[in-house]
Amino acid sequence: MQARFVCQFLLIFWVVFSSPSLSASSPSASRSPVPSSTPSQLNKISLNLVDSRSFPKIKLYCSLWDRSNQVVNRITPATLNLIENNQLIAEKTVKTFDSLNEGIAVVFAVDMSASIQDLGLVRQAIKQFVNTSLTAKDKMGLIYFGDTVKVASFGTNQYFTPDKNPFFQQLDQMQVSGQYTKLYDALYRAVELFDKDSSLPLWRTILLYSD
Repeated sequence: MQARFVCQFLLIFWVVFSSPSLSASSPSASRSPVPSSTPSQLNKISLNLVDSRSFPKIKLYCSLWDRSNQVVNRITPATLNLIENNQLIAEKTVKTFDSLNEGIAVVFAVDMSASIQDLGLVRQAIKQFVNTSLTAKDKMGLIYFGDTVKVASFGTNQYFTPDKNPFFQQLDQMQVSGQYTKLYDALYRAVELFDKDSSLPLWRTILLYSD
């Protein structure tokens, strides 16, 4: 089955696709290459991000899966049909996300309320994800919450770091904080963090760890 995007107003497309390695439901996923799929094997597309800053050139960041639910990391432009006003768009380029050298920005929002029984397991899961799924091009932020919401700092007004060592130090210092879970406040603060640093990569995500 061919993957198809239907867009009503975009003129020139630059299609960028990547492994969905940041899915909270699969924290052990990585960006390692997998075999390419033919058009007849494509089954699902997830549109992750639209970048129109260089209009009329548009970037579509998306993830592709085949019929075996395996991530597709290699594909040809001819495999994707882009349609605007019922007309096929011929001018398009397909690149892997890793080839763009852009990186991603991730905020880890971690529940530290009293209901969390095993902090060691939480820390282990986050460290495993960082070690297996993130690269030196990526930046990490950390928020932990219970009765209050706290934001880890990696320097003066610095809430993101590409270095996993200070990130792990902050992670190891987290302690249980109260009986309540200020989940929505934490997510709001996580979104705010992205606005505090204009140097962050365009692709941004929040990973929530909670019970």
